[in-house]
Amino acid sequence: MNRVILHIGMERTGSSALQRYFARNRTVLRVMGVRYPQAEAAGVALEKHQDLVDAIATSARGELLWEHGSAAEVLASYVKRAERSANTVISAEGLSAPDPVFAHTLAPLAQQFDVRVIVFLRRQDEWAVSSYRNAVNTGTVGGQSIVDWLADPQTRARMDYRAILRFWEEAFGADAITVLRYPHDVPLVPAFLAAADLPKAAGVLPDAGLRVNESSSDTDLREAMARAGLPPVVPDLDQDQRDALLEDYADGNAEIRRRYLSQRRTLFGVA
Repeated sequence: MNRVILHIGMERTGSSALQRYFARNRTVLRVMGVRYPQAEAAGVALEKHQDLVDAIATSARGELLWEHGSAAEVLASYVKRAERSANTVISAEGLSAPDPVFAHTLAPLAQQFDVRVIVFLRRQDEWAVSSYRNAVNTGTVGGQSIVDWLADPQTRARMDYRAILRFWEEAFGADAITVLRYPHDVPLVPAFLAAADLPKAAGVLPDAGLRVNESSSDTDLREAMARAGLPPVVPDLDQDQRDALLEDYADGNAEIRRRYLSQRRTLFGVA
């Protein structure tokens, strides 16, 4: 049975580095039996499979993505390509959004393929600081301070990893899910290749050591904060705020550790 490896992110866990590696090595990987389907938007080649994410999201709203079609049509195009390859990798961090529609839409893949779901998790306080700073830099923070942003229900839902993983477990079963911890200072491509059981030779291809989307400088952050109408200081959380945030998700993190990383004493190295 052919395999489909779904890399669902999450955001701010090095997904762009992984996608760039697969996109730049697409031709050589095909020779190794690994397909990384080409995706496009407005005639521009994409490094990630955002067309699939967008089609699912718009179809869920009862709309049609004019360029690509419905979610069923876009998924069918991926299935057609996966049928011709021993291994197909699909990668888009948007798939890990706190909404069951993504896992539900992709669940039928299990009828035809051996599906593996791989996700990188980052400790919630670290994820929060990185995501907020990215929102500041991209101008999407909406004038919210980091404290107000953290209180937003949508932000809270993004950090509820247990709930998100439940969607995917319901679709494919616990045995299909591989949870990896975000590696801070080393490339994540080798960890992904090992978890996906892809050819070891793929690890020596160009860009296997890529790390992209690194943090902006403090100066850039201060300037972006000022543009957003916020105090021009580098946003961060103090230790009490970090401890409180981790406490909020302690039970969920403990369950993830028990279900997917039973060999570890803790999920992120903190009790």
